[in-house]
Amino acid sequence: HMFSYRAWCDYGGFMQNVKEKDLQENVEFYMEKIAQSCEPMMVIRKNNKNVVLLSEGAYNNLIESKRKLESMNLC
Repeated sequence: HMFSYRAWCDYGGFMQNVKEKDLQENVEFYMEKIAQSCEPMMVIRKNNKNVVLLSEGAYNNLIESKRKLESMNLC
């Protein structure tokens, strides 16, 4: 299995990308990859309706960071 390509992301780095069809054909592989790496993955879809998948741990870290920023009135 290979990722389609990597794209520059707003968070300041590169994000793994996969085409929607590849994800559908190899869903277990990609879910395991996301869960193990704790890195987000962009799913490239038609009409630029892309989505980002991330592990539960990465999601929890994102929410915790948001809460901290909100408590400091930074967002």
